[in-house]
Amino acid sequence: MTAVATIQRRIGRYEIDVEIGHGGMATVYRAKDTVLDRDVALKVLHPHLRGAPEARARFAREAKTVARLRHPNVLDVYDFGEDAGAEAYLAAELLTGPTLKEWVQTHPRLGAELAVALAIQIGEALSAAHDAGIVHRDVKPENVLLHERRILKLTDFGIAHLVDAHTFTATGQVIGSPGHMAPEIVQGGEAGVATDVFSFGTVLYFLLTGTLPFTGKNPHQLLFRVLEVDYVDPLRIEPAIGSELRRLVVATLAKDPRERPPTMRALLDDLHAFLTARGFDDPNALAREALSDPVAATARIRPLAVRAELALGEFVERSGDTMGALAHYDRALALEPGRADVLERVRRAGQGGRVSKLRVLGGALGVAGLLSLAAAFASVQGSHSSSPRAASIRPESTARPLASNRFVVAPSSARPASTESRPNSVATPPVRESATEPRPRAQPARMVTFQPDPQNVSIAIDDGSAREFGPGFRGVELLPGPHRVRITPGTDCCEPQSFALDVPAGTTPLVVTRHLRFRGARVYVVSAVAADVEVEVEGHVVAHGRTRQLVPVPMEALEGSARIVVTADGFHGYTGQVRLRAGEVAQATATLAPLEP
Repeated sequence: MTAVATIQRRIGRYEIDVEIGHGGMATVYRAKDTVLDRDVALKVLHPHLRGAPEARARFAREAKTVARLRHPNVLDVYDFGEDAGAEAYLAAELLTGPTLKEWVQTHPRLGAELAVALAIQIGEALSAAHDAGIVHRDVKPENVLLHERRILKLTDFGIAHLVDAHTFTATGQVIGSPGHMAPEIVQGGEAGVATDVFSFGTVLYFLLTGTLPFTGKNPHQLLFRVLEVDYVDPLRIEPAIGSELRRLVVATLAKDPRERPPTMRALLDDLHAFLTARGFDDPNALAREALSDPVAATARIRPLAVRAELALGEFVERSGDTMGALAHYDRALALEPGRADVLERVRRAGQGGRVSKLRVLGGALGVAGLLSLAAAFASVQGSHSSSPRAASIRPESTARPLASNRFVVAPSSARPASTESRPNSVATPPVRESATEPRPRAQPARMVTFQPDPQNVSIAIDDGSAREFGPGFRGVELLPGPHRVRITPGTDCCEPQSFALDVPAGTTPLVVTRHLRFRGARVYVVSAVAADVEVEVEGHVVAHGRTRQLVPVPMEALEGSARIVVTADGFHGYTGQVRLRAGEVAQATATLAPLEP
């Protein structure tokens, strides 16, 4: 954000420095908290709205909504109030910026793996909001800010923006932004989880392609395209995203809310599976790398992505899924055009029949021909009618509910994806066995060893009883094929985890590594007076509350330490350290000395 004006005045305990943003309801300033001696973002309701009860209620709702959320990817709200001049204000974490929209416009070719890692951070914030019963209603790149080149933060919860140059409406008000609204909202329907999923889909599309799915020369054209979910196929804009991510985008942007992923968590599971299948287990680390140096990160990830797609292609080809193998080879060629060895794999994979001819044609045409193969095959099969816009799709005719998340863990660093047929796939018809083709022999069992983190867990497989992980049980022999695994922590430190595991045929031990999500710790501060409590980890405020209340603190490790700051009017502040453990309560005593008269 750019400073546009310098102001010299004070609101409550905050000394205003400079204006850093301006919206339909409020102006945002950089300000100094004179009590805690720190910089904050101070959002002040516009003067002409001070007498409008509805505007003031919405402003207060934003503060209360965000105050209910404690998540690393959600903007922290510190304070809300009205001064003697009836000026409503909200003090929040000061983010370094820029907005995600500004950043992507500077770095439009990020690469699918890095784009997915960033999308996951936004999705995690939304999932936490939905778990708390909160619907954002205005998910868009402008409402996502970068902070310290390491993390994304979702902002502007629960606000129905008033009309301005960006969010128009015929009646003077609109909930959300037209280019990111779900069709049912444009038609006057109610907002819910499904509408946030749709809006998230527009942001995912933006991250993957560098462009927005819905645009128009005027508001009427834009709204018509949203209502018809008429947008350019993301694979045509950026072929290197591959058909797997294309299917996810199409699912999130389905016209019928019932055909979208049912929850943000279900969608996040599929995004995590996309990265895991390619050997990337830590989306947050990928996101930090992308935000710190996107050019270097893209250059490092691209060759790894090519190798992963080749390994995945080989695996599914051996399993008999020819079209699935071709999809992986297509993406490898889009990432690294002109590779003769990949074209040879394509020719090898498509031996005989109509599919073979299409693949040879794709090899002759090069990357563009290969990347259009899935659509061409679907057209040959008569599964789709042509679209009025040559470069666009009408996803409502093809999108179906996502299959349950499945993934394969393989011995190689590039973990192959599941070979099951997904019901929403529009270009992977099942491969039928020839009447004369011999059936494959039954595969022997394969040793599967587990590496959970933490290790104090119990593991249950399929319908079997749970067994404690340890010297007596670290692995089990499983037949090739799908299995269900549930990992339960031995303490309250972590969330239990269930996942599908497809065991490929093989003779070497298969290693499955899983990291459980840590539960938050809680801090209970005892004080003789009622006071405000803030908890800082590595210099960043991660939680705040009151004395003699349990203050939830998010944890990224089993143990850690935090700095607590306790303040009360008329008393000297208190600062101390407290040790935290995931899932447990830490207690601290704060002694506050009264100020001298």
